[in-house]
Amino acid sequence: LTDEVVTLTGTGTPYFLDALTGDIEQAGEYVDNGDGTISIVLHRLNAGCCKIVVITKNTTKFPAPDVYVVSVNADRADYDIVRVDGKLMLRSAVAGDYAVTLSDGREKTVTISENGKTVDLSNNDTHLVIDSYGPTYPNASDMIDDRGIQTVDPSATTITKVDFGGMPLTNWEAISATPGQLSKMGVASMKDVSGKGYYTLTFDWNGSDAYLMLGYGNDQVTGVTVNGTEVTAIDNMTDKIDLGGMLKAGKNTIEIELSSTLAGRATVESDVLSDGGLNFGGTTYKDNGLSSAKLVSYEDVSI
Repeated sequence: LTDEVVTLTGTGTPYFLDALTGDIEQAGEYVDNGDGTISIVLHRLNAGCCKIVVITKNTTKFPAPDVYVVSVNADRADYDIVRVDGKLMLRSAVAGDYAVTLSDGREKTVTISENGKTVDLSNNDTHLVIDSYGPTYPNASDMIDDRGIQTVDPSATTITKVDFGGMPLTNWEAISATPGQLSKMGVASMKDVSGKGYYTLTFDWNGSDAYLMLGYGNDQVTGVTVNGTEVTAIDNMTDKIDLGGMLKAGKNTIEIELSSTLAGRATVESDVLSDGGLNFGGTTYKDNGLSSAKLVSYEDVSI
């Protein structure tokens, strides 16, 4: 769903329950239709994502019900209604005046002062360190005693750290590794590497709030730190991370931890998988690495 109105059966106050963080928040924009249904605006609910909505009259264990937005004279794609520290805010990257009608009958004009900007960090000089995961005993299947019992743990893993220095963001397979680096990891090609990538991006910024938009393969982003502060909630289904309140004017540093699948290395080490590797939806499951990073700024204005 993209900026859709969903009508649900129920009476009372609608709340969003965040299954990732455990947060409970009253919906910011909705209409009580007076017929036992409530129409709620869902902004940019991407494929694979979900939104848990609770409609209740008993709010004793929920945040106290507060005023909310019932209408905005703008395309729903141009704004979000959010609550920041309990305050009702209009968030947008599109400059202009927004006429907002509240549930208590008040009408307000909210002004977004300037259009947001998108800054592509993909070609910046990004420092990359990879922890390559490989078998401690590559020939474990041959390491048996005279009774035919394996003498080592075939699942034992050795982690080898390799520093690739600074480079633009790219798929791991496209990295120009030296023969020494490949030998150290125990692989013939970068497409066979599995493990964790640690990326450090340093850049100048104007201090405005922004979303971090990431592009990558069959990996998962498992950690993001901004100027020394860890982002506590990362939703891998959206590839979009809110950095509101974390960026500053001047030089900023973002550290990103990315975890690959083990498919790349598994195709090298396993006879069963050596004919092409693990498949997901008919596609070889080996596309690893952070390929893009963009900042998309926005402005929050109190309603």
